[in-house]
Amino acid sequence: MNISLHPNIMLPNESLTPLLNHALAGESPMSSFKRLSLNIRSHAFIRTKQGQPPVELHLERSALNSDWKIVVIACFGFIEEHSDKLDVELYFNLKRGWIYHPFTQDCNLLEPPCLSLLESFVKALSIRIQTQQFDEITLTPIVRFS
Repeated sequence: MNISLHPNIMLPNESLTPLLNHALAGESPMSSFKRLSLNIRSHAFIRTKQGQPPVELHLERSALNSDWKIVVIACFGFIEEHSDKLDVELYFNLKRGWIYHPFTQDCNLLEPPCLSLLESFVKALSIRIQTQQFDEITLTPIVRFS
């Protein structure tokens, strides 16, 4: 399974995709699927509301024999202090080129501050994966090739 960022987005020193390729090396390639969801969780966060919030990445490819591209990166958290419900904190749509945050709504991902936020987020996520701060990584099929 070979994963890279969507070609619309170029980040210097991007280290997330090699880590994902390594982490998913033993996974089935899910050869009949066009889109997959990769969920990265720390169960302690759900219980204590502290630590690493869950992250979801959507992987997509254009053909059965093409490489996977990260098209969405979403981070979830407890938006309201006393809430027990997880909600989207950050949503990067790499394929469409926008970012969503509940307080600022959506913005053009290619604007320098937004691109800088994505770069920082990817670096931080890479470090958290590398230092094994998550206790579950699951791969779920979303869309099958017709």
